Amino acid sequence: MKTSMQIRENRAGFTLVELLAVIAIIGTLVGLLLPAVQAAREAARRSTCGNDMKQATLACLLFNDAQRRFPRGQGEPIFFSTSRPKGETYGMFPVLLPFVDQQALLDKILSTSSVNWQNAQNNTAANACTTGSLPFACPSDPAPGPRAARKPIHSFRANWGDIMVSPSDSFDPSFRGPMMSTEYGSRPTVTVALITDGLSKTIMLSEVAHPNGGTTSPGGIVMSVTNWGRAAAQPAPSTCLAAAAAGTSWMPASTVASQSFGWAQSFPDQTGFFTILPPNAPTCVASTSWTGNPSYNASSFHVGGVNVGFCDGSVRFVANSVDAGDPNQTPPQPSNSDVRTYKGPSLWGVWGAMGTINRGETFTMSE
Repeated sequence: MKTSMQIRENRAGFTLVELLAVIAIIGTLVGLLLPAVQAAREAARRSTCGNDMKQATLACLLFNDAQRRFPRGQGEPIFFSTSRPKGETYGMFPVLLPFVDQQALLDKILSTSSVNWQNAQNNTAANACTTGSLPFACPSDPAPGPRAARKPIHSFRANWGDIMVSPSDSFDPSFRGPMMSTEYGSRPTVTVALITDGLSKTIMLSEVAHPNGGTTSPGGIVMSVTNWGRAAAQPAPSTCLAAAAAGTSWMPASTVASQSFGWAQSFPDQTGFFTILPPNAPTCVASTSWTGNPSYNASSFHVGGVNVGFCDGSVRFVANSVDAGDPNQTPPQPSNSDVRTYKGPSLWGVWGAMGTINRGETFTMSE
């Protein structure tokens, strides 16, 4: 016969069934907690991204206070000198450096005799920042190549308007976005007075996720879309959407990796975007290489939209579902049959209207 002590000792442990039940409960709790933790982390990254964009947007306004104009998308006069007969390959971000506590980096850029920023990542001045970071990047943007190489990266880009144009066009395209200003032709630099559509309703900067060779937005580029880019006759935006849906011609990651470095460059395929397709729509290019000048859309790795900086210094989150007009429309052909000289209101809904500075569109931000 067992004593009471023996009975108590036999009951001290857990059965296998009880252990399995406890493990299952713990696993379920962890499974429930992980999404909440990940969501909290992404919310923190999104907030940090918005704060950094606020700094960049305010830097543009501080530059405007000092120069009585916004930065040029291309050809900043401060880069012109005897050793630099032209500054067309410099973008807007280098001139913002003094206004984000990076004067020393700008001094290094100005001290070099190089005028070619087509390969900015190989330039001594650009590489001066390899052990630091620029306040033009979003922590949600993985950008594995540049981060691994400790290169400066940028996730913010300048608004070039709602029509795909090139700063080096031999004629004067219609003046639509606040940063589509160069030394070419007679285009003036943008001042506050020129933004008659309203500073709070005109986009200055947005996020654009780094190309990663993926087959979905953000980060993917669809190749060989006829006339997609700075052409006189441009296709309807639905052409790009259809090419992405077909999924047969996505650019590989190895081809697009170098685009992660061009923070100091001037062309819109490196530091600009267009308000044609809505945020996180696919990016298309007319050729089989990124050198075919892909015209980027706003994009991010946030859930549901992108951070956008406006010309009044505010930063707001714009949803993917923002009204972007009818994508089946073909861009209007003016009397000279060149869509790049169109001067009327945007065709691309509220999103397109926010990309123009003085086209007279009316809308409310709730739209």
